[in-house]
Amino acid sequence: MKSAILLVSFGTTFKKTRELTIETIYQELKAAYPDWPVYQAYTSNIVRKRIQEQEGLTRLSPLEALESLKAEGYQKIYVQPLHVISGSEVDKIYQAQRETADQDFQVNIARPLLDIYTDYQDLLSVLDQDIQDLSQDEVMVYMAHGTQAPQFTSYVTLDYMLADKPAYVRCVESYPELEEDFIKDLRQKGVKTVHLRPLMLVAGDHAHNDMASEDPDSWQTQFENYGFHVMIHLEGLGEDPAIRQLYLKHLGELMEDDHAG
Repeated sequence: MKSAILLVSFGTTFKKTRELTIETIYQELKAAYPDWPVYQAYTSNIVRKRIQEQEGLTRLSPLEALESLKAEGYQKIYVQPLHVISGSEVDKIYQAQRETADQDFQVNIARPLLDIYTDYQDLLSVLDQDIQDLSQDEVMVYMAHGTQAPQFTSYVTLDYMLADKPAYVRCVESYPELEEDFIKDLRQKGVKTVHLRPLMLVAGDHAHNDMASEDPDSWQTQFENYGFHVMIHLEGLGEDPAIRQLYLKHLGELMEDDHAG
């Protein structure tokens, strides 16, 4: 059976972080599966359009990629999403699966970073490396993207599981948000230094503009206005080798389960 691997990410227009994250995972995946053809797709229409215009770099949508692979005679595709949760962007992958899959073309989709309980445990063990050296008056605030989909609860769950640690998860576009009451509460707890780090695969537009900028609404500015010392960490999750291995682990588990079945 002619098979391939498809790596699907949201994508980013920030070339440097793309090379450090998405492209690095792509290369590591090819090294882990040297006998397999590996392809890429981006779920973001805007990112695909912009990198085509700015860099001449072509990335297909999940549907376009699957249709192309099907036309090339592939019969089984293993898809690894590089998204953090199963939100609306991952839904695009499942929609592409529904539109292309038939008895001669099987599409199997692995878990994103956070899905089942053990995924949260695995991520927490990695995040502990960020948190363990913090002083008593320091905290880590992770910026997640957030989603309007029901899976926004994934970030609520992760924040709750960090409750016994000096770390919090807040979202740009959904609950739990960065609210003034939260900032004031940190002051009352005696926190003096706030570390900001993106809980996203790449350190792209949200990290550079919404999190770490002099914009009056940026997270950095909001904390500084309350007198906190702010430390910025502009590294996407995909820059951490341990996080990259979690994605490869999910793909490996999918392939093992499929072969066992």
